[in-house]
Amino acid sequence: MRPLFPGVGLANRRRAQVSASPNVSASARAMPVASDPLAGLVTRDATSGKYCPATGAEWDVVLAAAGITSGGPSFLWLMQAAATPTAEEIAGVATLANGPTAPTYNQSIAGWSRKGVTFADADVDGRLQTVDGSLPDPATTSSLVLAYVAITGTPAASPRNVFTIATPAVIGSYCNTTPSPLNINGSTGSGASNLGTTVRPWWTRFNVTASTSTTLTDQEKVSSTYAAGAGRAWLLGGANAPPMWCGYLVGFASTAAELSDAQIKTVSQLLGWTIPWS
Repeated sequence: MRPLFPGVGLANRRRAQVSASPNVSASARAMPVASDPLAGLVTRDATSGKYCPATGAEWDVVLAAAGITSGGPSFLWLMQAAATPTAEEIAGVATLANGPTAPTYNQSIAGWSRKGVTFADADVDGRLQTVDGSLPDPATTSSLVLAYVAITGTPAASPRNVFTIATPAVIGSYCNTTPSPLNINGSTGSGASNLGTTVRPWWTRFNVTASTSTTLTDQEKVSSTYAAGAGRAWLLGGANAPPMWCGYLVGFASTAAELSDAQIKTVSQLLGWTIPWS
């Protein structure tokens, strides 16, 4: 019989290695080992039950369980800092710095133990940003970003920047006043769901090889017409943020960023999210 989670054998073989590593959080080691291939190996939010891989090694476990061999993330921001800057956890580069207006750090949200960073609606300069040279060049290289985000109120206008890549910041994930997700690149793709105020996974995929631009949440997928990007710049919030909380952010580059919809669904499900689309 084919296993429920491809790659679980590899994950089990790595259990002793990863659990013994000083880079694995105490909360990950404390989780019971069950049929879940991530249990005891990957950091999990104690209240929501969602996984929040805290190191590159923990992401290795997730991807092995998903049967993905294209590579792990290049960037990871845990969003647990009490103040700026927000350190990058994998390579120690691409620190997220405040824009001209600082967001608010160390903020709680209902249903979660971990903290997050919050942004005010229509704050033109309220953002976290990096223009580090290690970021993928959107003219030639694919990007994939996962953020745990809640739109905490009704935006007064549309569009509002959730996460964008490239400069000027016109490629990425946005929301409107419903609020529903938008993907903006060469055009605007509009979602049909109401995001509410719940924390959701937001995947922003800019696939240069396939010439696609897509936003994927736990409700739907939204695409726009592809247009080439230019200029390395990743912005959380951005030039005009919605009222928003973000408690986790991870980024992939190059072929590791070119995951299919099915692969993103599998990873999301392993992390604890319910995904209705195929």
